[in-house]
Amino acid sequence: YDDYDFSLENIGAVFSHNSNPGVHAAICGVPVWTDSSSLAYPVANKSVDRIVNPETPNRDEWLTQIAHCEYLIEEIHLGIPYEHLTRLL
Repeated sequence: YDDYDFSLENIGAVFSHNSNPGVHAAICGVPVWTDSSSLAYPVANKSVDRIVNPETPNRDEWLTQIAHCEYLIEEIHLGIPYEHLTRLL
């Protein structure tokens, strides 16, 4: 599942401690429950009591944030993460 090569078709919810399936589900708009250490935690449901009626928060800001925290090896070689971070200084 590390390559996001699994289907979320007909999946109503994902429970994930801290792994890629939880992030993948959140990206796809599937309600998730995760540990606070998960990258998906900001958009995860916090209580199992919401299983029947899960929260589906707006993911726009979260998607923007995670898009800037993981890079391909080629992007690292090009210095893209360094450029991104030094613009903030």
